[in-house]
Amino acid sequence: PSPFEPAKYHRKTHSHHVASLQLQAFGHAQEVEDLDFFSDFAIRAGYALGIPLSKVHSLKTTKSLWTVPKGPFVHKKSQENFERRTNRRLIKVWDADVEVVEKWLHFLRIHAMEGVGMRAEVFRH
Repeated sequence: PSPFEPAKYHRKTHSHHVASLQLQAFGHAQEVEDLDFFSDFAIRAGYALGIPLSKVHSLKTTKSLWTVPKGPFVHKKSQENFERRTNRRLIKVWDADVEVVEKWLHFLRIHAMEGVGMRAEVFRH
């Protein structure tokens, strides 16, 4: 398989939602590229393990703003603004055994990229 081919997906059979993986990155274009690259890596790793996954969903980008005085009390009028954008992606896991999903998540933690955070929610029924 070529890395330039689009990622492949296994079909879900029973629509049993097993887990959700949320990936997030702060920052600008390079961090968003890293986030998209790692999302693709996670999809390909899940395909190799035979896990039916959803396509990558882009979640709402949140923007946080801070205003900080540049100096002490006397210089209150000169302030500096800071902004942080948080980009998120969501991957849903369907119809897979919980042990296989945990191995997939462990593999992703081992090969995690710097600047990309992961939050996994595994549903046990």
